[in-house]
Amino acid sequence: MSKKKRRRHSAKFKAKVALEAVKEIKTASEIGAEYEVHPAQISDWKRQLLGNLDSAFEKGSQSKDQEDFTEERDKLRAKIGQLTMEVEWLQKSAYSWAWTSTRNDRAQLQTAKSTATVPTSVHRPIHRAIQAQGSVG
Repeated sequence: MSKKKRRRHSAKFKAKVALEAVKEIKTASEIGAEYEVHPAQISDWKRQLLGNLDSAFEKGSQSKDQEDFTEERDKLRAKIGQLTMEVEWLQKSAYSWAWTSTRNDRAQLQTAKSTATVPTSVHRPIHRAIQAQGSVG
């Protein structure tokens, strides 16, 4: 028993078959034999066609909705791109800052060990505080 490959019909083909079924010149079986489609499928397409006829006469609501959707999608995609770039920049900056500050801290520590003095960043505020007390007293 061999399986038939499932066929996919275009919207244009479905509309053509459904329109012929709506005309009721031929029976669903005759139309099915002509287009090689099951009569039940033709009845479904006919029902869909008749159910959606009112939307064909609405004034541009579907195209307006589609336009709004496209515009909103484009805005969101642009925002996603912007946020992605910001995250990447922040990750690079954080890595660079951490690497630089760690390197500077190590350099100051080596300098402090070799000269046996307090690093300048610690020494200045203490020195200023001592000078301020001496000039006040």
